[in-house]
Amino acid sequence: MKHLIFCTKQRRGKESRSGVIRRETVFDCLKAFVVTTAAAYLFYDSPWALLLAGLILPVYARKKNGERCLKERRSLEKQFQDGLYSAAAALEAGYSVERAWIEAEKDLEQLYGKEEIFVKKLHQMNQKITVNETIERQILQFAVETDIDSIQSFAEIFSFAKRSGGNLTEVMKQASGKIRQSVQVQEEIQMMLTARKLEQNIMSIMPLGIVLYVRFGSPGYLDPLYHTASGIAVMTGCLGVYIGALLWADRIMRITV
Repeated sequence: MKHLIFCTKQRRGKESRSGVIRRETVFDCLKAFVVTTAAAYLFYDSPWALLLAGLILPVYARKKNGERCLKERRSLEKQFQDGLYSAAAALEAGYSVERAWIEAEKDLEQLYGKEEIFVKKLHQMNQKITVNETIERQILQFAVETDIDSIQSFAEIFSFAKRSGGNLTEVMKQASGKIRQSVQVQEEIQMMLTARKLEQNIMSIMPLGIVLYVRFGSPGYLDPLYHTASGIAVMTGCLGVYIGALLWADRIMRITV
């Protein structure tokens, strides 16, 4: 997917420099293995069902990677908005456009540290500006890499305004305000969905809990569903419905602006 391009590049670069697998990736794999083991026990009562892990792990890892990339994109958009606001303030104070972005880099370093994505990228942009690269070209390239609509829109408007001698301070302030509104809406949506996500997690565990309770509370009651062709077919159908419900609930909760 296009919106994961920049995130994937940054993740691969970070892993290649450190030479270790990201800790959260290992945690996600362990979590998926535990879930697969529980499914093998509850739905099939057979260690052979652990072969499902070969199908589930890649899908689960891709899903979690997409969630992390979405989170990074939102963080990147917020950092860009803060950088715009800082650069516009520097322009109002009398700095040139190029110097304004250098001042914005200093402010972002204090806010986020030097290891954040946009802080690193802004440092690279400012370094290229010192060797006669234009700031508008750097912002356009950055917008293409991120594939974020708000950044792309600003890059096009900024490039046109700089060539035509427009009011760059006003352009940057308006863009910063629009991005801030988008970020705030996203944050409000996530806050509203927090309770619903908790309910979703509880409801996702309930079916497994019910099957586990029946198995321990009434030994032998579910034996006809295990180790027979008809029983395996029934349990496979139940597992399919269960997974489908999880995917549907996840899709409902995925609201973007």
